[in-house]
Amino acid sequence: MQKENFTYGRVTSFKCNDDKHPCFYWDAKTPGLGVRVTPSGAKSFIFEGRVLKRTLRITIGDVRTWSIGKAQAEATRLKALTDQGIDPRQQLVEKLTKAEKLVVESKRQTITLGDVWPKYIAARRSKWGELHLRDHENVVRIGGILKKRGRGLTESGPLTSLLDCRLADLTSKRISEWLIKEKKERPTQTALAFRLLS
Repeated sequence: MQKENFTYGRVTSFKCNDDKHPCFYWDAKTPGLGVRVTPSGAKSFIFEGRVLKRTLRITIGDVRTWSIGKAQAEATRLKALTDQGIDPRQQLVEKLTKAEKLVVESKRQTITLGDVWPKYIAARRSKWGELHLRDHENVVRIGGILKKRGRGLTESGPLTSLLDCRLADLTSKRISEWLIKEKKERPTQTALAFRLLS
């Protein structure tokens, strides 16, 4: 494995002499830092190291977006991790998992019942019969529309008053208060709505 000090001119001059496989060039200054050049000419900084007697190779980034100094610093960081027996790829997976959990929690803090109810219906539609589907649509029906039969306007569904409620605020206390209020006027519909909500 031939090594040489990376400079802008050297990295720019690296070429791949193989039609099928990438070629690798290694930095003499920074352990594990290399440049991979593909047959098509694409160049990326990479890090190669060992963890628990297993070789790993990680792409740092395109040579056009990473300076040599930053690539060397990243390779040094990755080398420090591998020297401790830590696989940087596993660390990245854990970091991404944590970030995804934060996104989910953030959505949970802002998403409302009105946001998720149509998605819930769409996801379950194929598993329900026509009456069960209609029940789910009716409990959130917005009222105030002229009735097709009879006189007057349609009544809002029992869950309509909760549609703007954030899921994070949809506590047993809030649901109990809603139940007490709705049961006074329409106990049967409210009982159905509560079962569907549950």
